[in-house]
Amino acid sequence: MKEQLELLVKLQMCDSAIIRAQRIQEEHPQRIKQLEETLEKERKELHSKEKQLEEIKKKRIGKEQDLAIAEEKAGKAKEKLSSVKTNKEYQAALKEIEVIEMQNSKLEEEILILMEHSDHIKRTLENTEEHFKLIMKKTEEKKRELEKKSEECTKGIEERKKMREEFLSHIESKLLNQYQRIKQKRADPIVVPVEDSCCQGCHMNIPPQLFNEIKKCQTIIKCPHCSRILYWKKNHEAASLAP
Repeated sequence: MKEQLELLVKLQMCDSAIIRAQRIQEEHPQRIKQLEETLEKERKELHSKEKQLEEIKKKRIGKEQDLAIAEEKAGKAKEKLSSVKTNKEYQAALKEIEVIEMQNSKLEEEILILMEHSDHIKRTLENTEEHFKLIMKKTEEKKRELEKKSEECTKGIEERKKMREEFLSHIESKLLNQYQRIKQKRADPIVVPVEDSCCQGCHMNIPPQLFNEIKKCQTIIKCPHCSRILYWKKNHEAASLAP
């Protein structure tokens, strides 16, 4: 019976390895999607900064054009001073020049603010570009790592399936049927060790007398709580070390 139980332990290890590998492969598309979503978020942030910089540039160009027109207007107003004939006309011309120069001063101030804002956005954009490049590099590395892991899982599943078939061919049909029946009702694993008088499937205590029977390894014993097949590791150290 010890040999049969050891085969069950190895079979369980194969099944558990296959399940783990399949889960990794099932998660693969979602993890790739999450990486791409993170990268897309960073790309949008980069484009947002580029758009902000472009908008500020357009505003500054518009203000500079307005200033050029206003300065030309101020120059013409100053030329009029030499041709005015009355004091009233002179005062009106001075007032016009004063208003224009005030507007020019305001435009110059606005242009300066836009230039400072532009410099700030440029520095932020440079940092955002560097961060985006780093995220893109890490994303590509992670995707390659996930692809490699998925390929390893595929190879591992095939290897475990071959091993599984070998174990199945040596397990008694009655014992195998028990294993399959429990598998339909319980989550993996089905064959579990007893540690510190505790079933490692449901983590419930095993009665001392039953534990002694498990140690003897003369018959298949199930957990009285979860019905999983129990074994004592010291009886099956070779099986526990199986790949």
